[in-house]
Amino acid sequence: MSSFLTKKRYRYATVYMDNYSRLGYVYLQSDSSVETTLKGKQAWEQYAASHSVVVQSYHADNGIFKANGWVKDCADKRQTITFAGVNAHHQNGIAERRIRQLQDQARSMMIFAQSRWPTCITMALWPYAVLMASQSINDSPSLQNEIQRSPLQLFSNSNINIQPKHYKPFGCPVYVLKRELQQNHPYHKWSSRSKVGVYLGLSPLHNKNVALIMDKDTGRVSPQFHVKFDVRFQTTL
Repeated sequence: MSSFLTKKRYRYATVYMDNYSRLGYVYLQSDSSVETTLKGKQAWEQYAASHSVVVQSYHADNGIFKANGWVKDCADKRQTITFAGVNAHHQNGIAERRIRQLQDQARSMMIFAQSRWPTCITMALWPYAVLMASQSINDSPSLQNEIQRSPLQLFSNSNINIQPKHYKPFGCPVYVLKRELQQNHPYHKWSSRSKVGVYLGLSPLHNKNVALIMDKDTGRVSPQFHVKFDVRFQTTL
C-alpha cells in the first residue's frame, strides 16, 4: 500500500472457512512454503480472535497442511486437525465451494472492469478482486440462516448490518480530491481539483467509507476518504 514499487507478485491464496457461519478468510501468498502458509494461519487466528472466536480444530486437504511445521503448530496450540482423503476433495466441500465462488466472482469483476477500462485494469489486480469478493460474500445475507444474517454477523454474534452503499463496482474510476484541498491549503482556482484513480475495494484497516485507490500513473495504492465514484464507467469512454 505504500513505499516503493516492486516486481514481486502474489501467486497463491489460502482460504480459511468457518463451518458454522460460512465466513471465509483469504490470505495472499507470494509462495507456497510452510513458513508463508503458517503466517497465513497466524493471520487467520488473529482475525478470529478479534471477533472473540478461538480456533480449536482444522479440517484440511493433504499437501502443505500435512507438513511437519503445520502439524507441529497445531499441536503446540492444542488444536486438532483432520484431513480429507487423497483426491477426495468433496470431503472438504465447504471450502472447495468457497474457492469456486471466489474464482467465479473475482473473474466476473475483472472481466467486466477490463471491458470498460482496458487501459487501466490488468490481470495483476486479481488479488484485490479476490479480497473484495470474499468480503462481499461475508457481508451478504445468508439464505441458509432463518433470519438471513450474514456470515460475518454469525461469526461475530452481532446484529450490526452492513451498509450496501459502501460497496462500489470493482475497478471503477474514482476522483480523489487533491491533497492540498484535503488539508485546506491554498490552491489555484483554475487547477484541477481531483485526480483519477482505480477503485480496488474497501480498506481492511479503516472505516467502511474508506476505499483503496490505485494511482493509475504511479501504481501505488492508498486509503482515501475524499472521493467520488463513477460507478457506471462513463468517464472511461
